Amino acid sequence: MKLKLTRFSYTDFIKRNVFNHSIRRINIFKLFYLWSKGFDTKNIILYKLNFSNWCNYLPDSIRYKITLNTNQNYWPILHDKFLFYSFINDKLPTPELFGIIHQGSIFGVKENYNYEIFLKQIFSKTKLVLKPLQGGKGQGILFIDFDGENILVQNEILSEGSLHNQIKSLSEYGIFKYYEQHKELSKIFPLTINTIRLVTFVDENTRPSIFAGVLRVGWSGSIPFDNFSQGGMVSLIDCETGKLSPWLSRASNGMLLQGNLHPDSKASFESIILPHWNQIKDEMLAFLAKYPIFEYVGWDILVTDYGFVIIEGNHNPDLDLIQVHKPYLTDKRAKKFFKSKNII
Repeated sequence: MKLKLTRFSYTDFIKRNVFNHSIRRINIFKLFYLWSKGFDTKNIILYKLNFSNWCNYLPDSIRYKITLNTNQNYWPILHDKFLFYSFINDKLPTPELFGIIHQGSIFGVKENYNYEIFLKQIFSKTKLVLKPLQGGKGQGILFIDFDGENILVQNEILSEGSLHNQIKSLSEYGIFKYYEQHKELSKIFPLTINTIRLVTFVDENTRPSIFAGVLRVGWSGSIPFDNFSQGGMVSLIDCETGKLSPWLSRASNGMLLQGNLHPDSKASFESIILPHWNQIKDEMLAFLAKYPIFEYVGWDILVTDYGFVIIEGNHNPDLDLIQVHKPYLTDKRAKKFFKSKNII
């Protein structure tokens, strides 16, 4: 298992930015100045950076330092979903992992589990989620369901033979139980699973804190995902009350979009208080107080009618979906944390 983003690459930085067509919309002097500070073009546009406000934001070029200087020795737990499940399962609620797909074959995690049992689950209308054990941003995820007559993969009909062939083509995948989201979140948009990204710190005195939480919400243009990187919206969660803010999103041209009403359902974000918010905060902070090894993590959390489940923890989580609402370096605790880790 290897870490990604362990060094800054000038070549990759130039490729990402010089050939970005959006640079034509930015003053050339401002552009070169902000590039010199380590910001990608797409986030110069998204954050509306200028000569004075850039110092409130963590630049994209710094992420390799975050990789190397946080969660040291324990990052593999966050990097692999099987290790994550094995560690977290008896400590926090997390989706049940039934089996592992390795080189096209299914192996049980806790008990005998094979392709035949996998099929029985589907035909009994147990919804399943197949996810790569490593990787993120919603890539490679498959949702499997049964409508009473047909097997559905990503809501498209698939024959039993085609499903078998697809399973044989996969390796290092986990077979997870699918959980329905809370009905209040379905009211916002029912066609994607809308999840929380909760960013937490543990300081040098092993005191845990919550930096920020956002609710990621999908729309008709991002189905079946809610990911900000795939066009989803993010709403800042008021840490005290759980109330949602208006949503923000990155348009296809890179510009910042914002609003209060969902573009499809017309649900008002500002009228919603996130269910089980106090329970989520209390249980996460209690967990981190016991396990301060997780110094800086972006937790993906699904709120259900009965509570919540931790989908995964992200070592070196994406900066943009948080900073578009709350720049890291405007917060004294965050600034102190990143200084203590020699990141800034």
